[in-house]
Amino acid sequence: MAAPYLTDPALREGILRTIPLRRVGTPEEIAAPVLFLCTPHAGFMTGEIMNVNGGSAMVG
Repeated sequence: MAAPYLTDPALREGILRTIPLRRVGTPEEIAAPVLFLCTPHAGFMTGEIMNVNGGSAMVG
């Protein structure tokens, strides 16, 4: 879905400037928190929002 934006150099640079880590996440980085939620280690979590976005939520 994001490929058209990330393959265009000008658009990609604009997007990366909005991400504090200055890169897009890998599929593994997105899957890891989901996997965590499927384990007993997340058994005491309730109603939380996990931002997995390289810090983008911090800068608005």
